Parts: sequence; C-alpha cells; structure tokens
Amino acid sequence: VHGDWVRRWGRAAFSCDAPGDPLAGVRCDHGELALRKVARRLVTSEIWALLCEEYGIREAFPAAAPECQSCKNEALQSGRYREELKKRKLEERAALAPLLRWRGADNDAFFDAGRVAALQKKALTAYQQAMQKWQAERRRWEARVAREAKAAEVAAANADGDVATSSPIVCDEPELPLPSAPATSTAGPPPVEPLAPIVDEVLYAVPHWWYKELSEFLRDISDARASEPSECSTQRLLCPHSRLVYEAHEYLRPLEKKSRRQPEPPPPVFCLVDGTVWSELERRYQAGPAIRFQVKCTTAAPPRMEDVVVCVEPEPCLECAASRRAQEAAERRHWTDCEIRYNGELKKRNKKRNVEGKVVVSCSTTVGELKVAIWAQHQTVVDSPRAMILYFQKLELADDSTLGDCGLSADSIVAFSVTNSQTEPVTAVEGAEVGFGQSSLVGVQSAQASGWDCKTCTYINAQTTPHCEMCGHARA
Repeated sequence: VHGDWVRRWGRAAFSCDAPGDPLAGVRCDHGELALRKVARRLVTSEIWALLCEEYGIREAFPAAAPECQSCKNEALQSGRYREELKKRKLEERAALAPLLRWRGADNDAFFDAGRVAALQKKALTAYQQAMQKWQAERRRWEARVAREAKAAEVAAANADGDVATSSPIVCDEPELPLPSAPATSTAGPPPVEPLAPIVDEVLYAVPHWWYKELSEFLRDISDARASEPSECSTQRLLCPHSRLVYEAHEYLRPLEKKSRRQPEPPPPVFCLVDGTVWSELERRYQAGPAIRFQVKCTTAAPPRMEDVVVCVEPEPCLECAASRRAQEAAERRHWTDCEIRYNGELKKRNKKRNVEGKVVVSCSTTVGELKVAIWAQHQTVVDSPRAMILYFQKLELADDSTLGDCGLSADSIVAFSVTNSQTEPVTAVEGAEVGFGQSSLVGVQSAQASGWDCKTCTYINAQTTPHCEMCGHARA
C-alpha cells in the first residue's frame, strides 16, 4: 500500500476514516505494480484482508510481485527520447548559432549606410583585382597567339622554299592539291573580361515571435517539457496580396544617438539571417515563404554610392500596412482592467531606492488618476500626486490625457520621478489653504467653508471648480 495512506490511516480513529485509495500510486494505469516512484509499505496478510473488506480492493501486490513491464518500456523510451532530444538541440544550436546570437543591432547594421558603403568598396576592390588579373592574362594570351602566328609564317615560308628548289615531276596525271596542316592553336580561347562589380548581399526575414519560441526551446538542452516551436511561417508578415505588410519606417531604427526624451524605437518585427541559416530553417521547420532583403547596385557600370540600395522582395503593400497600423492602434486604445507596471526612484531618509509595482487601470483612465493610484501605494514617501511626473517611452505624460491616447497598452511600463514638493505651486483659496484632507497640507481654517473635498484623492479644491484639479473626477 501507499506509505502516506498508511500514516493517515494510523492516525484515524477508524479505518473507514482514512480518505483515498490505499493503492493510489502503487497501481499503474495498466492495472499492475507501478514503478517505484512513491514510498510503499508492506502490510501483513491479516491487515490486507481487513483493507480488502473495508475498501473493496481486488488487486493484490505481494512483496515479490514484478513491476509493470509496459511502464518499464515507456520509461526506457522516455529516456531514449530525452537523449535524442538533447542531441537534436545540440545540433540545432550549432546549425542555428547565428540566429541565436541575433540582436536588434544586427538589423540596424544591415540597413546602415556605412555598411552599404563598405560593400561598395569591397565590390570595387574585387573588381579592380579581377581587371588587373584579366589584363595580365590577356597580354599573355596575345603574346602566345603572336608567337604561334609567327611560327606558322616561318613554317609556311620554309615549305614554299622546299617546293621551289625541288625538280618538277613530269606526269600525265592531273596534279592534286597538297593537304594543308590543320590550324591548331595551343593558346586557347581568349580570357573573358570580368563583369561590372556586383554589390550583392541577401538576408532573409525570420519572424521575431518565432525567434523567441526557438530561443525558449533551445535554452535548456536537458528540459524535455519545453514545447517545440511551430513551423517558421512568415505568412503573418505578409498581407492577403502576398506582399509585405510593414513599411520601411516600421522596421528601420535611426542609428544616431538619441536624447533621453525621445521615444524608444519600436520592437523588432523580424530577424535577418543569411542564406545558410535560412536553408536550415527550411529543412528543419519548413520556413517560408521567403522574404528577401538584398543590397544591390541599380546600374551595370562601376557602382556609385547613390546607386547602391536595399531592396525587399516582395515589396510592401501600403494599403494593408496602413490598415494594420489602424487596427493595432484601435486595440491599444480600447482595453479595460489591465495591469500597468511602473518603476521609479524614491528618496527616503536621504537614501535613494528603486521601487516598482503594478496598478489596474483602463484605457480611459487619465494620467492624473494613474498618479493618484501610484501615490496611494507610496503616500508615506511621496507628499502628493502633484509631485510626480510620469514618463512613457521617455516622453512626459500630460495629466488630462488618457492612457489610451498616450499609447499605453496592457503590460506597459511607466516610469516616474518625484520632484521637490516644496517648490510645487499651490493653488490658493481665499480663507483656507488648498491641500489634501486628513493630511498635513490642510490649512488652519476649516476647509468645508472655502472648498470641497474630493472623494477619490481627498484633495480640497476651490468652490468654483467642477472637477478635481488633481485627479480629474467630477464633484460629488
């Protein structure tokens, strides 16, 4: 029987009080003795007879009973599966190493004008070397042909002199022409002139979401529970017209140094890999259809900088790209009861510490209301919501704007900073000082006589204001 069940049974006042099946974990799915994965206890035949009578047990597993052979075969196959999976992961790590090492800067480097200039310089250097080699081979070929022609002329002159000095033969039969020597040349055909330099580099697009699935699968080679990635389909990057559904400005990120208040670049759409990695993905994960990004020259002459461009095949579909952006913007603007993460730096007892947390808000929540929600969790350190400044993608958020209008979505991260509350302007009300109820900011005189107390943030507003100046809620 199961060891844990025996202990529960021993503590019970009566045997019928012990819950569960005495053979739970001892009997396998095939109805035989399971592999020894749990603690077992041996009981006497008298106790076994009592358990069979009380719980209606029909199977019996003596001490010498063999374990289930089917379970042993399954365990053996599982062990083999782990070894095969480990071997496969190691092979894929080696074959797809450039993709696993991919970073967003690799895409930027491919589209960088400096990289295109380097490719142009490399192509020109190769073209100059090929031209020099061709000119040398051409001169050697011409010299070889000239020597053979001169030798043929000398041989022909010698043959004519031998015929002139010999005595004529009188014969009644008509004279037959002498066979001419075959015109054979050991110089061979002339060398082929090299073509214009080709600035050509082709990379293939792999969806970024699939790249994350592959990285998670190959993270731990000994983990057999990790789900395998699906097929590497690029169909999500294409529109119904089989054209790219993203425009250039959506996957090109500016390379110049950005200031702190400029928004962060958009997340990557795809990863660019070379032809070798793409061939492995086609063989292992049925990758396709192919989306090619090619650096090439638009002229046949030696390329200039303005002639070297980055081409994409298939071309972007402007209408579908605009429709996709509008749909994504609508989805970002309409969401309810989602968590927004925040982080910032607070100063307590002259020591700075980083804090982070989550608040549940909706797309219609204003920035002022979000400040109040964050302030409610740190009001012992922050004097008032007015002292907080919120940032999203390094841009300051206005208090009267909604989170949906600011581009926030579920699981977005908002940064905040706290200014010195003593330097913040305070709206004065005649007869009392404006502040928060139940706090040290309330004036000496009675607040009810000169203002109204907001039920949401307890801020005391002027009598003439219909909405709370801090959180924006209507006057109750």
